[in-house]
Amino acid sequence: MKFTVRDAGEVEIRREGDQLILVEAQPNAGWNLEEDDANEEEAELDDEPEAKSENEDDGGELVVTFVREDQEVEFEAEIVDGRLLIEIEESWHGVEPGTFTVGEAGTIEIRRDGERLILAGVIANDGWDFEAEREVEENIDEGSSEQEIEVTFTSGDRKVEFEATLEDGELEIEFETKWYVDEESA
Repeated sequence: MKFTVRDAGEVEIRREGDQLILVEAQPNAGWNLEEDDANEEEAELDDEPEAKSENEDDGGELVVTFVREDQEVEFEAEIVDGRLLIEIEESWHGVEPGTFTVGEAGTIEIRRDGERLILAGVIANDGWDFEAEREVEENIDEGSSEQEIEVTFTSGDRKVEFEATLEDGELEIEFETKWYVDEESA
């Protein structure tokens, strides 16, 4: 099965029972593979108890990370309850506020008023719904604060989570798309 990982590259995987095998990971121009991922022909399964679900039939996970300057895109495939779950997470560090396209789900506008993070607007594309929340955490002892805006888009069994974090004056944006693969048609 081959997956396009946003504009970062492509990942091809194969499932053998409860194991996931990395066939190939190919970065697009301007992108690199994180070194650990580039040197593995077969992905290692994560045997940590907290990474497994309640179902004993579940396998591990396979992770491939693409990097470019201050941007990172992580592809993760995992067997959950016997089904193949795909997650793609993209993050930018030290970015300016603005309007962000959140995959196929919609757009989000983030503004900043001094040290205050503001959710200025959310537009959900056709067939998508969303929920938004804002959190502020003050650390008086260290004289720092962290603000987060989280927006979750849903459409059927697809889920896109967007998070904007302002910590010590630096803005970080992350969004993650999750879906189950119909392996018979893939």
